[in-house]
Amino acid sequence: MSTDGFPWRTTVVAPLVIVAVAGVAGWLFSGQPTPGEAWHWLESQFVDPATGTHFSVLIADLEGDADGSQTEQLAEALSDSRGLQVIQLGRVLKIGNVGDVKQNIAKAEGTGRTWLREKKADVLVWGRDTGTFLKLRFLSAGAPGRPDGLGRFGEVFELPRGFGPALGTQIVSLTLIAVAPATEAQGTYLVELLKPTALKLKKLLDDKSPGFESEQRSRLQHSFGVAATVLGEQTGDSDWLEEAVAAYRAALEERTRERVPLDWAATQNNLGTALGTLGERESGTARLEEAVAAYRAALEEWTRERVPLAWAMTQNNLGAALWALGGRESGTARLEDPRAGAAGLGHDPEQPGER
Repeated sequence: MSTDGFPWRTTVVAPLVIVAVAGVAGWLFSGQPTPGEAWHWLESQFVDPATGTHFSVLIADLEGDADGSQTEQLAEALSDSRGLQVIQLGRVLKIGNVGDVKQNIAKAEGTGRTWLREKKADVLVWGRDTGTFLKLRFLSAGAPGRPDGLGRFGEVFELPRGFGPALGTQIVSLTLIAVAPATEAQGTYLVELLKPTALKLKKLLDDKSPGFESEQRSRLQHSFGVAATVLGEQTGDSDWLEEAVAAYRAALEERTRERVPLDWAATQNNLGTALGTLGERESGTARLEEAVAAYRAALEEWTRERVPLAWAMTQNNLGAALWALGGRESGTARLEDPRAGAAGLGHDPEQPGER
């Protein structure tokens, strides 16, 4: 761990060590952590926060990565993107295995958000090494509870241990998308970083030689679709949105409702977002009609009982599409459509649909 950038270490480190050691001692005597986990916690107290000059990503040590090799490989893949400041946290974020799974995930994410605030970072990448493959999750500081299909509602990005450059590109893309820029200046900077990564993904998908399995290819298509949607929204270039629509539809050839219903719904929702944005830029209503159909398809699996936040988000997206359609028609049927649920109530047309 580098100590560069610690101008206060000679005057503040000693008190911090006393406090940190006291905290570790109490933690150890409670019987909760292993000695290795306690050491990682102590080490993490001296990790510099983000500088604020780049988009910053925290990397939690992967649970089960005994020698740290997979966490290190993940950090190296993200470090290849010059616009990202990568901070290895030295701490493991675990999902409890006792009690309700959703509550355990929510609790882990709450801890992750605390870490993001402490380090003033934009994204946290965390997960588990199963011994065969890595299961990664992405947590954004910019949009608490944002159900974007990138590690929410049980969807976990899986990749083999020792993954190569191709999948490393996908990780960079997913991390950049999770940034969720809050200002126009940040959005411009995000485009500069995301565009070359999206073009690499497109090249991978256009090249039939890498020999990806069908599931890996569908994940790449989905990831490229999200990246292209972000670029289309940020740049105003509808060609990117057309690329996104094509990618989502290609992904749905493998991500079928029968095989992976929740993933299928996520892609349907994202397809609706790309179509809806295109429809708002065009004079006709065909794209908006397609967006409505995609959102309604997503709601067949993203039900209120199974995934309430995803259901609410998709209802909002559906309301936005119906709102746009209603503005182009003489009647009020679209605005009164009961199938939009509560989506249309209080809808703000200036708020874009989530991905």
